[in-house]
Amino acid sequence: MSSKLVIKKLDAVLKMNNAFVKALEDHSLRLTIPSARSNSIGGQFACIAGARDAYAKSIMKDIPFSWEPNFKYDDRYSVSKIYDHLFHRTDDLRQFFATCDTLSDNQLDLVLDLMGHEFLHQGQLIRYMYANEITIPCEVKDFWHLED
Repeated sequence: MSSKLVIKKLDAVLKMNNAFVKALEDHSLRLTIPSARSNSIGGQFACIAGARDAYAKSIMKDIPFSWEPNFKYDDRYSVSKIYDHLFHRTDDLRQFFATCDTLSDNQLDLVLDLMGHEFLHQGQLIRYMYANEITIPCEVKDFWHLED
């Protein structure tokens, strides 16, 4: 599998998690899964934003993964702050990949780990949105073949 194809798949999953944020309002970020032990939707996005940040830094510097995100956990209840952070980090990665001819084994490994992390949270976010009767974005429903 070529690294270009992997980058294309990563871009698709990043777009979908960005779309999740756009479908929410600030008050939605405080919701949990009723009758089940869970963190908040905002807590899910704090993990997505922090990991995307840390992985992106490691990928662009071609260094081993290090958890050093710039996303402030206190921003987990602001749709605009989460969206801006995710959008800018996605844009940083797109610009980097546009100028990068090849990926090292380390970079490819990090890209795959980031992709897996983003997909993991998509499954969780789908569950949170169903549990709270929040409309799931069309691009997510289409990708995962979800029904209303």
